[in-house]
Formats: sequence, structure tokens, C-alpha cells
Amino acid sequence: MAGDKRKGAGFQDTWTQVDYEAPLAEIKDLRLANLCHYLEFIQTHYSAAYMAYLSMMGIRLYYIWRLLKQTGSFYLHCDATMSPYLRTMCDLIFGVAQYRNEIIWYYTNKIPNTRKRVFTRANDTLLFYVKDIQSPYTYHVQEEKRGAPAKFTKIERKDGKKVTVRGEDGKVITFMRHVRVVDSVWQIPMLVNQKEYLRYPTQKPLALLERIIQASSNEGDVVADFFCGSGTALSAAQTLKRRWIGVDINPESVRIAKTRLRQKDPKASIDHVKT
Repeated sequence: MAGDKRKGAGFQDTWTQVDYEAPLAEIKDLRLANLCHYLEFIQTHYSAAYMAYLSMMGIRLYYIWRLLKQTGSFYLHCDATMSPYLRTMCDLIFGVAQYRNEIIWYYTNKIPNTRKRVFTRANDTLLFYVKDIQSPYTYHVQEEKRGAPAKFTKIERKDGKKVTVRGEDGKVITFMRHVRVVDSVWQIPMLVNQKEYLRYPTQKPLALLERIIQASSNEGDVVADFFCGSGTALSAAQTLKRRWIGVDINPESVRIAKTRLRQKDPKASIDHVKT
């Protein structure tokens, strides 16, 4: 797909692109031995469509890793079909020790599957890596509103041990919390008819990208999305006062993203964005 400038190229199904010789040759030229061995395994045991997709992703993941600064973080969105294979590729490129989380994005408004006798798929996966576990990468704990307030017991640490705090009357002190710390399951509705939905096939909710950006960056940092689609990550980064880089193979994607960013901030300097 690289270099294809035809309108709509970005919407083509990658699974129909079975020519994987060019990216595989580039991976071999870069002497990425472990990645080569893994792709050779895929080539032997899986279809050409798998090989085409994973070799395309492999070379891109490698260059993303190279561009990422030493204290940077990386998030990869994927569905259940490719998640196991991409996890292995990221382990090979970033290193197993740099893996931080598998995050489950749960669609709280998924339409049940009534046609097949299988469980309805209602989640995608986010893989979270850092460039170097030894470097001070950014991470901010995120909180979200609870469905209902929850009662907690007040705890203090004394002599290295956690103890329950009691009042002067001897009763255990409790308090109510209206928020919870976000864990590795994110319940964020998928886009259906929301106002932000631009009917772009791979568009993600702003709430999803805002959480990623807030968790792993500070104001003024650079956020890069090399499959930027409709520009959701760029829009979120601009709102959160981050600088951004957006890349996409599809000229229509760039047009939609530029229009979206101009509507958000008419004074934004985005004329340097090119297809």
C-alpha cells in the first residue's frame, strides 16, 4: 500500500493486498533477524493475507520504535483477529520488558449478534509499550466517575503496615468516593450516531484518545498518529494543548482531518499538512 496515492486507497481492505515482498525485503535489509524469523513462520503456516498485513505492520512498527524518544510511550489499537500476532511483533521490536499493559476497550453500546451462535464481540485491544523501561516515561493515573458512589474504609500506614482508622468513639471511619481509578478495562461507547461521528470507517471516540494522551503525555509534548484516519488523535491533542504529527496514506483522510482541525480552531496552523 505504501506510495498509493489514489483517492480512497486508505479504505482498501489490507487483507486483499497480498504482495508482501517489498516490506519483507526491507526488514531483511535492516537485519531485523528476530522479526524476519517470525514473519517466515507466518509465511509458512498462514495465508498470504496474514503475511501481507503483518509484514506491512512490521516495517511501520520498527520505524515508529526508532522515531519514538527514549522516554516515549506507544499505544497500538487492534481487534481480536490480529491482536496476538501484533503483540508478538511489538515484543520483538520494543522488547518484552517494555510491555506495560493490554487494555480492553469495551463497547458499552455494542449491538448483540443475533445471526450466529457465538458470543457477540464487544471489545478491541490496546497494547501499551514504552521505549525504555529504565527511562522516566510519563504516566498519570486516570480517574472516572463511578456509576454509583461507593463506601470505603479509611486506611493509614503505621510502622510499615496498613491499619484501619477509627474515630474518638472507636468506630471505623468511612468515606464515600464518586470516582474510581481507571484500570485496564475501558468502558467507552463506540461511535454510532454521536455528534462527533464523521462516518469515517475507522474513526475512534474522542474519549478514547483523550484518555491515552492524558495518561502518557504532558502539555507541550508531541503526539504522533501514523494512521491518523479522520484526525481524532490530532483533535484530542490540540484540545489538550499538545503538539501533534498526523500521517495517513489516504488523501481523503488528510482532507477530513484538516477540515476537522480548522473547525475546532480556525487559527490553527495546519497548512503545512500534505498528502
